[in-house]
Amino acid sequence: MQQSPSASHLIIYGLVNPPAPADLRDVFSIELPHILPPNIELRGPSVREWVEIRDHADHRLVAARQIESLDRVYVFDERAEVQNFIRRNRLQPWLEQAIGPLNRAFGEPAIKTLKLDTDDEGTQTLFCLVRVTESLDHARNALAAFDREWWSANCGLVASKLNFDYELA
Repeated sequence: MQQSPSASHLIIYGLVNPPAPADLRDVFSIELPHILPPNIELRGPSVREWVEIRDHADHRLVAARQIESLDRVYVFDERAEVQNFIRRNRLQPWLEQAIGPLNRAFGEPAIKTLKLDTDDEGTQTLFCLVRVTESLDHARNALAAFDREWWSANCGLVASKLNFDYELA
């Protein structure tokens, strides 16, 4: 952590907790009151972009902007609940990184729906369900290709909170 000349502005170098994929390592900045102790360790929801948080209202705005990038690719089922789950579990980096491999495996036009599932014990998992209009064999092969290309190497930290599957149209 490095403190700038102004005691109210800190530059913090770090990673998200849980750790983000390696290519998301970056720098982020947060403006804080000057009474904050200089040795405090901070971790943010995303290190991909510079984040300035001035108060709680701004924090909500920053979180909304982060979710907007997912809107271009994914359909949200029960939007508010899914968005809160993504924020709480810091899943956005993985959802962003999955876009290319999903498009290569299933095709870019395939509809990708984010849906929250709760099991009998109350454990929640976010599913990305890719709608497949072709045969069952095509769906299975596409999911296997996605698993080989990306998911198997990246699922370790978030597998209990995020999963990918297909649904036949």
